[in-house]
Amino acid sequence: MSNNDKIKIGFVRLTDSAPLIVAEQLGLYKQHGLDVELQRERSWAAIRDKLHANVIQGAQLLAPLAIAIHGGLMGPAMAMDMSLSLGCNGNAISMSSRCCAQIRAVGGELGGNPMVNAQSFGEWVRQRRQSIKLATVHPYSVHTFQLHAWLRYAGLNPTQDVDIVTLPPEQMVDSLMNGHIDGFCVGSPWSSVAVQKGVAEIMAAGCQLWSQTPEKVLAMPKLWVEQNAEQYDQLLAAVLGACAWLGEPANQDKAIAMLAKPEYLDLPPAALKPAISGELVLNRLGEQVYVPNYHEFYGRLANQLSEIQQQWLLTHMNDCVAEHNMTLEDIRSCFNGQTMSRAEQLAGVALPEVAGHKMPALVTLA
Repeated sequence: MSNNDKIKIGFVRLTDSAPLIVAEQLGLYKQHGLDVELQRERSWAAIRDKLHANVIQGAQLLAPLAIAIHGGLMGPAMAMDMSLSLGCNGNAISMSSRCCAQIRAVGGELGGNPMVNAQSFGEWVRQRRQSIKLATVHPYSVHTFQLHAWLRYAGLNPTQDVDIVTLPPEQMVDSLMNGHIDGFCVGSPWSSVAVQKGVAEIMAAGCQLWSQTPEKVLAMPKLWVEQNAEQYDQLLAAVLGACAWLGEPANQDKAIAMLAKPEYLDLPPAALKPAISGELVLNRLGEQVYVPNYHEFYGRLANQLSEIQQQWLLTHMNDCVAEHNMTLEDIRSCFNGQTMSRAEQLAGVALPEVAGHKMPALVTLA
C-alpha cells in the first residue's frame, strides 16, 4: 500500500470519536502523508461486520469488543491491533424522568451522588411488580460492566432483577422517549441529549464509579498493520497528535464546533459541551456537578492500555458477559509498545508515565 491509498476508518456518533475527527479537521492525516476517509456507522455490530469484510480498514471500537473479535468470542477470530487508545471515561447511566418521579414519590433521594442514587433505585425496583428494562450499547463494552457494577451497588442482581438489552448509542434517547426502555448506560453525548430533552436524569457518570476506565481503541486488523507498517505509524502519530490537542483545555470550544458538524455527530454544540467541559447537568431542574475527568483524551493511561487495564477488561468480560479462557498472553500482540514509541516521536509528544496505577476490583453481590 502506498500513502496515496485511501484508509477508511469507521466511527460512531460519540464524543470519544473526537481524536479521529480532530485529526481530520486539523489536517493531521494529510500532514503525515495519508488519505483517510472517516465513515460514520450506526452501531458497533456494523463496524464489526465491516472490519471482517474489509469494507473499512480500521475503526473507533469498544476495547472489550476488539478483544472479543481478536479472540474469536463473537464469530471467526480476526487478529487485531489496538496499540492506541482514544481515551478513557465518557459514559453515564441515566434513568427516565418517569422512573425518577416514581422513585421520589416513594421517598427515594436522587441527586449528584451515584451511590445514593443506586440505593434509591434499588429500593424502588424491589417495591415494584413490573419488570425494568435497561439498555447498554453492546455486551462486550465497559458500559455493560459499569451498569452491572451500579446495579450491584443498588443491591440488585443484573441478570435476575432487571432486563438488559442492547441498542446502538444513537437509538437510546428515542427508545427511552417511546417507553421501550427505562434507562441506559451510554457514551456521551447521549445522556446529555436525553436530559436536555427532559426525558432522563443522569444517575452516575462512569468515572464517578471507576476512574480512568479504558474505553475506545483505534482497532486495526493485524494483517493490514503488518502489510502497511509505515502508514500505520503515521496514522497513530496523526491521531495521537489530535489526542494531545484535545488534552488542552483552551481547545474545548473549537473541539465542540468540529464535532457538531453534520458529517460527524450532527448535534447542537450545547449537547456536546457538558461532556467536553465536565460540567454535567443531571436533570431538567438544572442540578449540576463538575466532573473534571469526565473525558480524558490524552495521557499514558488514556492512550496506551497498561497490562493492569488489559487484565481488568478480561476479568469483566468473563464475569459480566460470558466465561472465556483468554489470558494476557493471548492478547499481548494487540498492544505494541514499540509502535506507540514511534508514534510519539512522529507526533512530537511524550505520554507521561503513571506511578502506582491500579484498577478497581470487580463489584460483586455480598
